Order: sequence, then structure tokens, then C-alpha cells
Amino acid sequence: MRIHVNHLARYPALSVYLRYGNRVGLFVALLVGAIGSVATAAPLTIMFYADRDVAGIGEKVHWTIWAELPEDAPPNSEILGFTGDFRPRNLFSGVAARPTALAFAERTQPVIEGAALSGVEIARTHSASSLPRQIPLYTFVTEMSSAQRPLWYDLDATVLVSSPQGVLFYQRDDGQSTLGEPIRVYSDTVNMRGCGQADIAEPFGDLNTADIERFVEFFHAGAPIADIVSPFGVVDFGDLSRFMQLYSVGCYQSR
Repeated sequence: MRIHVNHLARYPALSVYLRYGNRVGLFVALLVGAIGSVATAAPLTIMFYADRDVAGIGEKVHWTIWAELPEDAPPNSEILGFTGDFRPRNLFSGVAARPTALAFAERTQPVIEGAALSGVEIARTHSASSLPRQIPLYTFVTEMSSAQRPLWYDLDATVLVSSPQGVLFYQRDDGQSTLGEPIRVYSDTVNMRGCGQADIAEPFGDLNTADIERFVEFFHAGAPIADIVSPFGVVDFGDLSRFMQLYSVGCYQSR
């Protein structure tokens, strides 16, 4: 891989990351980038989009992961690198396959266990004078293999973002922001055939008070599964209202 010298001079954190190409290199890059970082309260958003909301055993769900820069990110800010794990709600609801980086160079092949992908590492190989606020990061396929449901994703990740003011790193671990700036997550939800997005608790195939109680737990925890209407990345009473609408519709057989 060939990187222009001027680009590395602009982004010393990225040069370290690309040189080592692993978590150690990324950790060093974070230390370099933190020197020039400027604190910000606005979160970076990672979005998991599925091509369907219902799937039967043996059917494939195509996922695309997007990143959206913080609302207060200065012009010409850009994502430099991402390292992390994609964590499914139900590990053995499916088997992930065909992981592919989008608009980035893939540093390593992730480890796949069931529907989970661990060790995703991607980085930009060139800078751009103008980038959209939303950019595709990654794509993969999950083949549904059991009746465990629903399937949705969260992540543990560190993301490097460059801006005219310096380099920031955003971090999320076990559903919480840690040392870095915050990352919020939105994820589509995929159910097995039978009932829709409101069917989130056993016994599956039936909508009852257990689904309501489970949603309330997710709602108070701010979990991605409870984030079902815009504005995504924020769990609020709009999501609660939408859940009750879905619950009142009842079960269905297909999208």
C-alpha cells in the first residue's frame, strides 16, 4: 500500500496506525492523536442497516454499516480508522460471511463466530478535500440459522477522526463510551418469520406483556434495539410510541 508523504505529515496518528496495522499501532496512534485533540460533546454515530426486517432459517440478511460524523464536526473532518467488534444480540441466530470494507482499506480479516465479527480493522489510504458527513464503512451477510431472535447489533470500537483542530478518538465498550469521545449506535432489527419488530421476548411467535416489559428494559438502558424511529442514535418517547403501534398491529408472515 502506498501512502503519500504529505498525507502522513498531515496525520501522524494515521501514519503510526498504518505502519503497525494492529491494535498496538492503533493504541500508539491514539496517544499521538490525543495530543492535538479538542474535546467535543457531540457523539459520532454508527448505523447498522439491514436489507429486510424478517428472515427465515437459511435466508440471508445483508448488512451495511455507516458512520456519521458528529453534528459539530468542523468542515473537512474525516474518519481515518476504525477498529472494533460487531456484537449481535443473539450470537447463534445466524452465521456471518463475506465481510468487506467500503471506502476504506481492510487491515485484517475479522474473526467470525456465529453472527459476530471480531477484530474489524479498516483505515483510509488517502485524504479528500470534501467528504460527506455519512460514509459507508463495512458490509457483511448473515445467514439465519436458528429460531433465536431478534437479531440486531451493537459494537465495541475505537474510531479516529481528523479535523482542522487535531485528531479525536471516539470509543465505545460494552454499550458505553469509555476514555474517548462518545459513540452512539443505531441498528435495524431482524426477526424470524411470524411476528414483527415488537416480538422481542420469549415465547416468540406471540405478542404479550413480556414483550412490553422487555422493551421497557431496553428503553431505560438506551439499547440500540429500542431505537426504532428518527432521530436515530437517541432513544426517546418517539421510540416508545412506535413500539406500542407495532405491538398493536400484531403478528404477520412477511414484510
